[in-house]
Amino acid sequence: MGRNKQSREIPPDRLLQEAKQAIKQRDWATAAAYFQRLLGRLRRAPATVRDQFLLNALTGYCRCLMAMGQAPRALSFARRALRLAPDKTQVQELYLNVLEALGRWRRALKLANQWLRAKPRDLQLRLTVARLHARLKESGEAFAHLLVALDIAPNHPGPYRLLAQILNEEGMPRRAIAVLRRGVSQAPNDPSLWIMLGYLLRGQGQFREALQYLQRGLELGNDSAELRELMAQICVELGLMEQAEEHLRKGLEKAPNHLGLLDSLAFIYIQQERFQDALPLILRALRIAPMDPLLQFKLAAVYQQLGKFADAAQAFRKVIALAPGTDLAEDAQELLDLMDSQQLEQVITLCMEDPVFRISLMRDPKGTLEARGFALSEASMEIVVNMDISRLPKRWGSPQGHVS
Repeated sequence: MGRNKQSREIPPDRLLQEAKQAIKQRDWATAAAYFQRLLGRLRRAPATVRDQFLLNALTGYCRCLMAMGQAPRALSFARRALRLAPDKTQVQELYLNVLEALGRWRRALKLANQWLRAKPRDLQLRLTVARLHARLKESGEAFAHLLVALDIAPNHPGPYRLLAQILNEEGMPRRAIAVLRRGVSQAPNDPSLWIMLGYLLRGQGQFREALQYLQRGLELGNDSAELRELMAQICVELGLMEQAEEHLRKGLEKAPNHLGLLDSLAFIYIQQERFQDALPLILRALRIAPMDPLLQFKLAAVYQQLGKFADAAQAFRKVIALAPGTDLAEDAQELLDLMDSQQLEQVITLCMEDPVFRISLMRDPKGTLEARGFALSEASMEIVVNMDISRLPKRWGSPQGHVS
């Protein structure tokens, strides 16, 4: 029995491989589950196997917890990894990242400086010290360390990226752009520099140039849903609607449940009056964020345009319930009232143009209106019920009339 159980167990190297594959797909929960299983296996594994896999398991699980926003849980695993490899830069970096995420910036900076004194040419530690100084609003010290980093590795993207980030946060986007222009000339194969440059240029209103740089970042292999969304937004700003739609569609191929992509593509379809195409996208978005009042508002507006008044009224009322007392709720109520008036006008027009509808309405007002998808308020329904339909003119015999 024990031998059968052992034969069914996945070997440590396979667990590690599966975890790394999940990380590539940014599926942090699945990767974390594999690392957990690996750690469990290693507790009862021979020392040689444990020594081979334990550090990778600890650091991998820690990174997954960090990606899922669980820094307090990650701390104990980062400490264990640090005890195993106290002089390894990657492990030191991981521990510092956890401390930083927990807001323990002074403690992290003290440790980073201590390790940096032992390895003054270590670029990653130098950048971490600069970043921590920036966190603590000590920009002078941060810039000093970045100058040393540029001297250590003038062709590495890291110093340019961090320097540009700090300058932008300090309210100097043009200086940040100048740094990034220098960076892409020194490290032209790094997609993150091109993308950051495009992002900042967009903020300065230089849309066409921004799009060119973002395209370069895309070509260098950073084809993410977020980048596709940003490029689509710039295309919309430039009036390039077909290109915007293409970026959003390609982004959704990679991340079918990406809320921003769904919302942006629905917005384009609404602008183009392609309401039937917009509807399934908004419904998909609402399955992800059912309590979002703005999405509910868009759903109501699309239903209204499609003539699905009952569904529109229900969605408008949900907006009012989700965001009471807000401008959005006021807009929803105004449109609800306007839709009620428009429906009443349509009912009267149908009575004059459609003899079948006219007779049916005279016999059963409420049932006829519900069957046709109308959703009148009580006041408007009262008007229809008490209306003398026989006095309305008949238009179905005139050349311009039509039967609906």
